[in-house]
Amino acid sequence: MPASEDFGRFARDGATTVYWFLGSVAATDWRAAPGTAPQEKTAALPANHAPDFAPAPDPTLRHGITATAAALACLGSAPAKTAPAP
Repeated sequence: MPASEDFGRFARDGATTVYWFLGSVAATDWRAAPGTAPQEKTAALPANHAPDFAPAPDPTLRHGITATAAALACLGSAPAKTAPAP
């Protein structure tokens, strides 16, 4: 699964980063892919920069939007404060 070659530079230069892997393969394609382990199935399916990569739009968008909304909701949450030790 190739990632952006320059993405690591953002974190190295002090930016807060996050990199998510969202499943984007249709359930039928996943079941039909050879192998039993996720690594085997992933190796047999087109990667995100391959010319034959074709994500399943509805579940990919639904899960991506849900994950993004959850992350944004957490940004507004302050961590719980603990009482000082006596």
